[in-house]
Amino acid sequence: MSEPLANQTGQRASSAQRPASPVKHKKERGGTLFLTCMLLLIGTILLAGLFGLAAAGYRSTLASLQSAQVRYISEAGIVRAIARLDAEPNWRNGWQAVPFGAGTFTVRIEDGGLADSRIGLTQQTAPRFVTIHSDAGIPPRAKHKIRVVYDLQQKKIVKWAE
Repeated sequence: MSEPLANQTGQRASSAQRPASPVKHKKERGGTLFLTCMLLLIGTILLAGLFGLAAAGYRSTLASLQSAQVRYISEAGIVRAIARLDAEPNWRNGWQAVPFGAGTFTVRIEDGGLADSRIGLTQQTAPRFVTIHSDAGIPPRAKHKIRVVYDLQQKKIVKWAE
């Protein structure tokens, strides 16, 4: 058996002074690599979850914005139809797919309305009330409908339904 080398003073080197062996025990091999991989996996999962939340928030905000926009487009169709009826009380043609902002609106006009039957007007008399239907849409899915009963004599809205 060989003896440990002596240091400069002539004493033998003790085991505490020997340099550490670069060879690790079998149980310690790959433990750090496994821990690093697990931390990377957990970090990736957390980031994916955060990106998913951010995307859901964006979609929700976009849907809310489009909902407000399509409502105002539908209202624009009502306002435009009322202005035309005030200028031409016999106008009943309406409009099809009128571009407005990011979407379109369609307006349909019908003689009479719920109010005519309440005040006892018949079809033989000139219609005092008209029903205005405004349907608006922003592609691909945002849609909104408004129905208004308008008094042609008093020039005011009698009923508003969405």
